[in-house]
Amino acid sequence: MEGGDVPLGPQEQRMTGTLQIGQRPLYRGSYTVPPAGR
Repeated sequence: MEGGDVPLGPQEQRMTGTLQIGQRPLYRGSYTVPPAGR
C-alpha cells in the first residue's frame, strides 16, 4: 500500500482507518501514536 499523508477518497480513508484499528499501523513507519482502537 502506498501509505501517504494525502487525503485519499472517502473509501480509501475508511479502509485506512479500519486497518489502523484492526491492526497496528505497521505500514506507517512514522506513525508512533496508537489510534483510539490501539
